[in-house]
Amino acid sequence: MRQALKAAVASRGYVDFSRRTGNSAYFEDAPEYREWLNAEFTRWGNVIRTAKIKRE
Repeated sequence: MRQALKAAVASRGYVDFSRRTGNSAYFEDAPEYREWLNAEFTRWGNVIRTAKIKRE
């Protein structure tokens, strides 16, 4: 499964579509993705708390 997903992300069609829509084609395994996602939650959580942003 991992190899199939990695191949799909590297495929010409996916890469071209990503570029046309302003995105980048990038593959991460589950542990790396989890680490990135946790870091983003921490980063943006701190921004929200510092700016005292509240839900309406």
